[in-house]
Amino acid sequence: MPIPSNPPLLANIIGYAAEVYPIPTVTPSGTGQLSYQSGWPAITSVPLEAGGIAPQREYFNAINKLFSEHLYFLQSGCVYPWNSSLNYQILSQIKGTDGYGYIALKESGPGTARGPINPVGDKTGTWTTVIEYYKTSISAIIKPGGGLALDDKGQIIVDFTTMPPDNFKGILKEFRNGLHLQLYLEKDTTFYVRKGAANATDEPAKAEEETWGKSASKPFATIQGGINYVTENYNIGQYTATIDVSGGIHEESLVLNNFNRTTGRMVLKGEVDNETKALSTVIQQTNKGLIHAYTGSAWQVQNIKLKQTIASGITQFTTGIQVGTNAELTLERFELALNYAGDAIAENANHRPINVDGNLYMKNTSAAATGGPSKITITGYTRGMGALLRAGSTGYMEMRGESTAFPNILCSGAVSSFLVLVGGRFAVNAGYKVPLGFQDNGVTGRRFRVLSGGQCTVPNNSEGEKDLEYFPGNEDGTVESSTFSWYK
Repeated sequence: MPIPSNPPLLANIIGYAAEVYPIPTVTPSGTGQLSYQSGWPAITSVPLEAGGIAPQREYFNAINKLFSEHLYFLQSGCVYPWNSSLNYQILSQIKGTDGYGYIALKESGPGTARGPINPVGDKTGTWTTVIEYYKTSISAIIKPGGGLALDDKGQIIVDFTTMPPDNFKGILKEFRNGLHLQLYLEKDTTFYVRKGAANATDEPAKAEEETWGKSASKPFATIQGGINYVTENYNIGQYTATIDVSGGIHEESLVLNNFNRTTGRMVLKGEVDNETKALSTVIQQTNKGLIHAYTGSAWQVQNIKLKQTIASGITQFTTGIQVGTNAELTLERFELALNYAGDAIAENANHRPINVDGNLYMKNTSAAATGGPSKITITGYTRGMGALLRAGSTGYMEMRGESTAFPNILCSGAVSSFLVLVGGRFAVNAGYKVPLGFQDNGVTGRRFRVLSGGQCTVPNNSEGEKDLEYFPGNEDGTVESSTFSWYK
């Protein structure tokens, strides 16, 4: 049996203006008239010369017109009006004299025991309106207490007043999970990462999704797992979300994701030894980056030691710390150690230990907090290619701290330029010295290089001369062994 397809539209009623004869119920005796009882009588099939009667054109027109009138009516989606002379089966659909649609729930009509029953005003349950019929059908599949109901027009509405409180909470949770709606922090919240803990996981069960990570007894297994979970599932709003990382070595390359917030922030916080004040949380990698602050994000990293080792022969671009465009990264009470093999950076390799296209703030608020000031130590950088610190056209680097607890930047080896600003900016908060020093007197290379409208702002020296003692020029010079400052 072929699959039905859409027929061409009936453009009009066939023979709508033709001459027609009314079709009788029974063919009159001795005639060739068409009738409902016999159709064309047998006499119309007898040859005329043998006494037959030819069918008349007006009856053919009547048949075509009658059939096409019904087809033309149905193709417009019309519903026949109720008629007392017709028999209706269950599920028959008609239009009442009041203009509403009705569906038969019981048989009726002159040929049934029930007889004809007008649907308008029916009290016997033989007919129901189409709206009530579908309301009843839908109501049968709507779970009581499920929060759904039908209004007086048969439209489905959400009505949580019909739902028990426990069901309401459960459905809201499933609804959020289905649409991946974020939860909103209602206060400053700490999430925990405990590497090696027996029950640590980055994929909590659904039943514990809203509470996982909020206690040290239910921690995340990795730092990146905690970062991803919090940034994907929470809107920070105006609060601070802290990811508390246990001590020990974590071999991870971290991507600090962007996240939804108003004025809130994300903090990645390590542990400090209570007795020695040393940083006990270490993030380290070999031939891979340490931290990439993703475009648009705002992160603060506290009490963490970062260690990157570059082995021999690296030719690809490898950045220890990368701050993306419009991102903000604050390093506070930190240590950054970048260690290079003697021939680690191949000739002409494009390598930048610290590359900033957003905002990077390096600070230390108290030397006592970590047993000493924050510091960046770079060793073994013997290839004179690239810059140790680089700020692009949208980049900004700033040193912050106290006169007794300022970040140190120590370096040994040869560099093309210690600091390169390609339209970017470098600043030191006024009044404090920044010991941008070197570990030995064999260092060669420019102290800094400013290109494409970059700006380098540092405090005046003790004689009030700006940019002399700490950034004395942009040409090669000699190193003063006592302060490691460069002079022409």
